[in-house]
Amino acid sequence: MSNIEITLEGGGVTDVFHNIWDQCEARGLMHIEGLEGWYGGVGSSVVPDIERYRRHGRFPGRTIRGERKITLTLTWIRSIFPSSDNAYTAFARMSSSIAWGEGPYRMTVNEDGFILSTDVQLDGEPIFQPLYPGSEAGFRIRIPLRAQDPFLYAPEAITTVTGYTKTPVQLNDPYGHGLVNADGQQVMAWSMPSQTAEPIVNSGTVDSWPTITVVGNSSGGAQLHLGGGSVYYAAPMYEQAPVVLDYYKGTATVNGRDASYNLRRRDWRPIPPGTRLVPRLAFMSDSAYGYAEAANRSTFI
Repeated sequence: MSNIEITLEGGGVTDVFHNIWDQCEARGLMHIEGLEGWYGGVGSSVVPDIERYRRHGRFPGRTIRGERKITLTLTWIRSIFPSSDNAYTAFARMSSSIAWGEGPYRMTVNEDGFILSTDVQLDGEPIFQPLYPGSEAGFRIRIPLRAQDPFLYAPEAITTVTGYTKTPVQLNDPYGHGLVNADGQQVMAWSMPSQTAEPIVNSGTVDSWPTITVVGNSSGGAQLHLGGGSVYYAAPMYEQAPVVLDYYKGTATVNGRDASYNLRRRDWRPIPPGTRLVPRLAFMSDSAYGYAEAANRSTFI
């Protein structure tokens, strides 16, 4: 049997559930009886669906995945918390409040160390049922959830894109502070670029879209090459105001404000499933220096 732990976070509350009874009794957790819709559970439609005029068949269209509907079934029995007379009422009230607010709630499923997550909201009425009529020996509750995004995401991985990086440097030590200045701040300097390029990895089953943050000083902006495409940010860049390139949304932001109007090339490419792509960063001025970090989450369906 797989060792499954589910975490539901949101609204300042974190609920944890487990599918192994020994773990539930030792930690006071509700038991996972079922998790429908986590595997499969995502339909698709083809648009546009238009018949050919006076010909057989229809025009081809794109296949679009819909939302993911999930049903989480939990059970509680007296052995999980035998020392309290009010345990039935307490756990029944707690389970009735799962995903009670607007959400979304981050749902994370850890199955034998394989961790995937998605954002969910309550989708209908939870069904509460005592295991034995008229008894407080245990109960079962079925909680309908909906994820607007059909995809499931692995934990985020950070890749440093070839460029200059910030590292501590040893300076003269007149104040006795080592690698910090007189104000107690760490002293940093630009070092030479790494000679070994790191790949962005997508070990999932569908395309993933990274978010790349470019940090540096360049009067001519920077161009990023990835997967046969390139994105060119053609505006002055400053170390104190990194440029964030969101490959999924196709946007550039600086200090949280949209700066997509500075993009002169927008050939956004995903990371195909099961591949490793090495990005290349080029600053568009001779005296420029900097680096970039790519945040990517392997994506599954």
